[in-house]
Amino acid sequence: LGAIGAIDPAKVRVASCSRFKIQCSDDDLIFELIHKHLARAFRAAQDPIIQDSAALAIQELLKIAGCEPSLAGNAVEFTPQERVQLNVSGSRRSGGSNEVNDRGQKLWDRFSNYVKELIAPCLTSRFQLPNVSDPRLAGAIYRPSMSFRRWLSYWIKKLTAHATGSRASIFAACRGIVRHDMQTATYLLPYL
Repeated sequence: LGAIGAIDPAKVRVASCSRFKIQCSDDDLIFELIHKHLARAFRAAQDPIIQDSAALAIQELLKIAGCEPSLAGNAVEFTPQERVQLNVSGSRRSGGSNEVNDRGQKLWDRFSNYVKELIAPCLTSRFQLPNVSDPRLAGAIYRPSMSFRRWLSYWIKKLTAHATGSRASIFAACRGIVRHDMQTATYLLPYL
């Protein structure tokens, strides 16, 4: 049909049977963001502002996932079976508030050793991003002289401000890095 020329979308009926939905758990989204995007942005950043933005996003996502600072101290890697044996014997298990969150431990175990070394300082860091309202986001987010990078950044910030549910905190954690890293921004956009 397109071989004879451009197709006018107004004259072609396309019926969508169902709404498009990305099937991905919150923990999978956090893992993908950190492992494939934020660790890369952190490692490749030549500007300290970009590196700090990536570190802040990693820090906040690890908190959301329940990763605790005690994970960074685990220099020795154990298999899940060894971890169960150690917990049963009680030799390395510390009780109470120091016990590692199961959800956080599962996420941490998924990361490669290289990424663990890279993101371990984010378990104890205390970065903060001020919550400043941007008056430019109140109206239209597109201007003729605007670059794609800036438009995408504004669009994601506007969508993030309206996000609800369990993923709203995930998107908010990434609000600083989307300004600087196009790959992370374009990865997040379909989820918003």
